[in-house]
Amino acid sequence: MSLPLASSSGSSTEEEDFKAKSASVAIGVNGDDANRWATSRRQSASSLTAPRSAESRRVSPLAAAGVGFNDMESVGSNQQQQKHQRQQRQQQKQQSTYQCPAVVPLNVGGVSYITRRSTLLKEPDSMLAAMFSGRHEMQRDRHGYYFIDTNGVYFGYILDYLRHGKLPPNEAALPVYQEAGYFGLAGLQEALAVTPAVAKEIVRQRHEEQFGDYADLRARVIAAAI
Repeated sequence: MSLPLASSSGSSTEEEDFKAKSASVAIGVNGDDANRWATSRRQSASSLTAPRSAESRRVSPLAAAGVGFNDMESVGSNQQQQKHQRQQRQQQKQQSTYQCPAVVPLNVGGVSYITRRSTLLKEPDSMLAAMFSGRHEMQRDRHGYYFIDTNGVYFGYILDYLRHGKLPPNEAALPVYQEAGYFGLAGLQEALAVTPAVAKEIVRQRHEEQFGDYADLRARVIAAAI
């Protein structure tokens, strides 16, 4: 079978068709099959040289920023690590809060008491409230009682005040006033300031602050008057 030759002025497409048909004849392909083969080669060539559509040219933001596949894996790993670190910090924060029971057993200078935690938190700005707020770990004795190293007898008066607003008798007012200062119980100190024993001590302290050695000055004044 003979095939028409393309003219020297033909296009490059015609030259490609001629080459394809010639190759098909060389391997024993008939004319119709040769035409189909030439058409198929033209379509394949056009698909390779055709301009890409806007959709096919779309690039992901990470690729546009020059982030490769390995970089994206690294970003994902860093995010997982940061999440794990946040969880660890949250757990540490929860563990730093010590659980204090609602009913608190106390060992105050060898004297045992049991009271509600809400009673110890009655004056929220006091050191006593801070001790049982859960922000600090309290030392316990061998029986599991929370240990406070102070006078246990006078602490009973402090509990009476926190529970019922009851003040100690006059003979115990001054030492309880001093214990209240230690625990930062401003309300109890203010209530005791008007009792005779405490009021007398407050006056004495103010005179010492104003006149220095008040006792020596007082003795010299009395001696001069005699």
